[in-house]
Amino acid sequence: MAPSPLHFDVRADTAVPDLADLPPEGGRWEVGAASSETRYLDTAAHDLTRAGAALARTTGDSGAGWRLELPGRPPQYLVDRPRATVTPELPAALAAATVGVRRGREVAEVATVRIHRTVHRLVDAAGDPLVELADETVHTAATTADGVLLEDFRRWVLAGSAAGNDGVAPVVDAVAARLTGTDGAVFDPAPGTDLQRALVGHPGAATTPPPSSDQASAGTSHKAGGTEHAKGRKGSKAQKGKAQKGKGKGKAADGRTAGELILAYLRAQDDALIAGDLVLRARDGGIHPTRVATRRLRSTLRIFRPFVDADRAAAFDAELSWYAATLGEVRDREVQRVRMRALLDEIPDDLVLGPVGSSIDAVLRSEEVLHRGRLAEAMDSDRYLALLREAHLWSTTPPFTARADDDAEVLTGRVDKAAAKLVAHLEAGLRAGGDDEELHSARKAGKRARYAAELAAPVLGKEGAKLVSRYEEVQDVLGDFQDGVVACALIRRLATGTVGKRKENGFTYGLLYARERERAVEGRRRADALFAGLRD
Repeated sequence: MAPSPLHFDVRADTAVPDLADLPPEGGRWEVGAASSETRYLDTAAHDLTRAGAALARTTGDSGAGWRLELPGRPPQYLVDRPRATVTPELPAALAAATVGVRRGREVAEVATVRIHRTVHRLVDAAGDPLVELADETVHTAATTADGVLLEDFRRWVLAGSAAGNDGVAPVVDAVAARLTGTDGAVFDPAPGTDLQRALVGHPGAATTPPPSSDQASAGTSHKAGGTEHAKGRKGSKAQKGKAQKGKGKGKAADGRTAGELILAYLRAQDDALIAGDLVLRARDGGIHPTRVATRRLRSTLRIFRPFVDADRAAAFDAELSWYAATLGEVRDREVQRVRMRALLDEIPDDLVLGPVGSSIDAVLRSEEVLHRGRLAEAMDSDRYLALLREAHLWSTTPPFTARADDDAEVLTGRVDKAAAKLVAHLEAGLRAGGDDEELHSARKAGKRARYAAELAAPVLGKEGAKLVSRYEEVQDVLGDFQDGVVACALIRRLATGTVGKRKENGFTYGLLYARERERAVEGRRRADALFAGLRD
């Protein structure tokens, strides 16, 4: 893979320096010209831009077609031929891939970028490419309610060949050094994207655009001719200097209100929901982190309910519960497949009678496929898209009560209440006669206490980090216990299904069940030890 291209801001009257002496023996420079026009699409709320995604249609001499860029993923290209007939309608595949991130809203053109480039391509004696230097004049236009934002600028973009030729890096270094020493050319360590530049100053776009895919390697450096081109984010030192941490219980270090801390947490979970949507639609995992985001949102609505409108919170909580349950049906099968394999590995081979492992795996896989289909249907529903739109409202203009204007220190009281509920449920579940359901309630209370401590971290300071770690341990212990409860029910269900089957019997299932009950006893012992620490 070739390193990221190097960008230089260039004055309009600056000439490309003489590079005639740089080709290796037999090599030569070839010069050509090209132009392109890219039209970027987004919602009126700039949902794609805020999520770090880009949807565009390009026409011109090269790269014609539709392109979808998603955070952390290679761009997805849909190229039409011939180039002159690139369809103006959004392709169905890209519409489906982006329906969640755009929250079901329609897209329209938000910016146009026209590029006229003179390309200097260095090839070796065999005609294989080594280096490409593009001298580009860029014209951007962004549509706003008040008119059109226009910008013209010039840049040089230097890139090495991705072919892996050993001679590429030295030539790139030599050309970069020559460009760096040119009057009127300034190396840009964090150029961003054309869309970001077009939208600068746009009132509807994100104030801090997400990094582009070619900035993923921020923090590395490229040295050319003794000049170091540090690749990082501009202003990062200044931003770090503003960051402050709370010290113990008390005011947030930056004087924020309770509402400001709650809003920041809500925004983070909304971002996680959208990131999860993109991953789930790509069928590349995403179940667990998306489910966690729904839990964090629900915990916030419940633990900090005095700070938000009760009716709106209850309605949103109900929808999140529906979505979380849909995700949970898939996640439960994922967890149990792993758990059953590990459990079977503990049993001697001579005690595994019949195709127990394959039978369990087949049942869980078929159920997982069924519930994944139901999840896909849910994510294509109007109900789900309405949930995402409501999540966006909570992350931008939440229905706060007057208490949201209080100093953030008041949040510590809600954290204490969440902790007290955890202790109460845990005590009830561990006392003589306490049932598994009460421990399940303790597990959920532990999650809520943990998420409350996360939200209030700026006022909890170091104590907050300790609380989060402690509640996470409780969550792990009780989570394993609850997974065992689910496993026992599964084993009993599968064991009854062996009746009448010639190659199967319930013997091994009985061993699995007994092993899970042993783990349950150990789980209660561990939970009791944690309870002593929480109570103290």
